[in-house]
Amino acid sequence: MAHIPGSSLSPLSPPSPFQHPDQKTVYDVIYADSNPSHFYGESHLIQTGACPHLTRIKQKYKQEGEDENSILENYRSLIQYSISWHKSKQEVEKKRKHRKELPFPKCSVCSDPLSRLHACLHCVFMGCWRKGHMKEHQMEKKHCFAVDFDRHTIFCCECNDYVYDVEINEKITKAEIVSSRSRRKKQRVQYTLWEPTEKDISTIVNNSVIASCQGLRGLCNMGNTCFMNVILQSLVHNPILKAYFLSDKHNSKLCKRQYCMCCEMDDLFIQLYSGNKQPYGPCRFLQTMWMSLKELAGYAQQDAHEFFISALNNIHAGCEESKLSNCECIIHKTFSGLLQSTVTCLRCKNTTTTYDPMLDISLGLKAPEKKKKHLGNGRRHSHEDRRHGNTLADCLERYTQPERLGTNVYSCSKCGNSFQVRSFSSFLKVLIYTIFW
Repeated sequence: MAHIPGSSLSPLSPPSPFQHPDQKTVYDVIYADSNPSHFYGESHLIQTGACPHLTRIKQKYKQEGEDENSILENYRSLIQYSISWHKSKQEVEKKRKHRKELPFPKCSVCSDPLSRLHACLHCVFMGCWRKGHMKEHQMEKKHCFAVDFDRHTIFCCECNDYVYDVEINEKITKAEIVSSRSRRKKQRVQYTLWEPTEKDISTIVNNSVIASCQGLRGLCNMGNTCFMNVILQSLVHNPILKAYFLSDKHNSKLCKRQYCMCCEMDDLFIQLYSGNKQPYGPCRFLQTMWMSLKELAGYAQQDAHEFFISALNNIHAGCEESKLSNCECIIHKTFSGLLQSTVTCLRCKNTTTTYDPMLDISLGLKAPEKKKKHLGNGRRHSHEDRRHGNTLADCLERYTQPERLGTNVYSCSKCGNSFQVRSFSSFLKVLIYTIFW
């Protein structure tokens, strides 16, 4: 390629695509004689913003190091305050306490919080924009920079305009916003089983006080619901159920099931152990029972034992640990047991043993003897004499006494005998007995 006289282009320069001599390519501009080549070998400061005043502040900040009283650190603190304040305004009622701990943003002159507040980056002054208090402060104190409290934009008094800087926006504004969103929320404390030491056990035993036999809180009769109140009072005074629900094993606030009996039990324990002595009406518990078992719906008098079994079945169904076999839910841990029945043939002495799972047993009470005016020694019957024979141990002893089965009730599998058969029962894995008078 021929060299063009009077041109600064090298012999290897590409041909110009333009027809007019005044039109030049980038290659022509770079290699022109008027453009010093050493300019491209020098290091230059990259301009990230159009405001020279803010640029000087950044240069000074980098040279002197991070100063707690510097303008950029004040800007970072204001961004954190603004983000925290606007975030706290969106919190629900239970988080209002955190919002009250933050200082209320308002104009330092007129105390107006709604007139586009700006905060000075040189001092602690905060002024409104619409009434001109922020500009008056900047002119009076010769303070150059202020930041919009809502929009996080910087206003330069010397430029008389809002200025934007890429470096500040990336390293401070966006970084603080991302940091506030990525902060982990308070996690729910996971339940862990407490195993007391020997010292703990000794302290508990030596300092324990016998609980009062009086009830915690009365239950209102909502129309022939005394049968339900009897069962509920028995359940809430059960120590195993009490430990389960008061330790937050089933939280009604987190459960998404509709008409969940476990949720109603959780609310019932909260109400009865709240310390309030006013009578409580378990309306939601009754409604949930009606929705679960239509036969109990209505205000007719019902059988307490039938209600007890229905309540246990519904609580069992609402437990997360419930399953068909070897269930480990709180109901089976509390009430389940095995009834061992042994039948012995009196002819061949053959013995047959069966095990039946159970949730409850029905114990019979001994009819009281007729009262006599006086005993032989002239003393009247005492309270202990009248109660004799109806203690829990007496009832269980009568329940497990051997008995003779009638004819054709049982047929021996060994000799075929169908009469004179002896039977007795015993209990295995039984924890709780509930007696209904």
